Parts: sequence; structure tokens; C-alpha cells
Amino acid sequence: MDNAACERHPETSAAATCSRCGSYACHDCLALLRNVPLCEVCNAGLERDVEGVTRSARVVRYVAYIFAASAVVTAGGSLVGDGLGPVALTGVAIFLPALPVLAVAFVVWFRRTNRALRRRGLSLEHGPNAWLWFLVPMANLYFP
Repeated sequence: MDNAACERHPETSAAATCSRCGSYACHDCLALLRNVPLCEVCNAGLERDVEGVTRSARVVRYVAYIFAASAVVTAGGSLVGDGLGPVALTGVAIFLPALPVLAVAFVVWFRRTNRALRRRGLSLEHGPNAWLWFLVPMANLYFP
């Protein structure tokens, strides 16, 4: 590494190689992510991934708030003796369109998260029966 030069600054000697692309980087170009050296280009790509995942998570959160609020309005309208009166119907009118929007927002967030993890060399590996964990909260409703 003594005679290797930085790819962006050829007059400067390299401090390390990028763990993703293998290019040489000087101290000015080097970024450390959990003690893993990255060049400026790879680090910028990872930062874009994080911004996309954060933006998607924010959308999922807000749609989930709308979804939950509409469920509360629907249940509240039913509990006050209104039956399926105007309050409950308003909740249903918000609840039904929010459900597919929440599902699509979740899938987009999940895909962006998975892509960002793969670019970092990580993955969301799971076994063939991992979907069974989805049933645990539902089972807790019947068997507390």
C-alpha cells in the first residue's frame, strides 16, 4: 500500500482500499462505516439508500396513523350506540382506502430496506417457516 495512490487524488498516497469496490482512497476520501473503509462514491451510494429507507418508513408510519385513527373512529362510532351511523361510516370510509395504501407503502419500504442491506453485504435471510412468526401476536389474543 506504500506506493498506491488515491484514485481521486493521484498525488496523495492511499490510506486504505474500499471494501466494496476495491479502489484506493486517501484519508480525505476515506469514510469508515462500522470500521469498514469505504471510498466517497460507495459511501454516497449507501447514504442515498439510507435516505430512501427513512423516507419510506416515514410514509408507512403516517399511513399507519391514519389507518389506526380510522379504526378508532369506526369502533367509537359503533360503541356510542350509533350502530353504523355517520361517525362509524366516516371511519370505514377512511379505513378501507387506507388499507391498500398501507400495504403498498409497507412493501415499498421493505424492498428499499432489503436493497440497502444487500448493498452493505447484509441480508434478511429467513427460513421457509418464518411466516409463522406472524401468527404469534394473534395467538397471544387467545392465549395470553
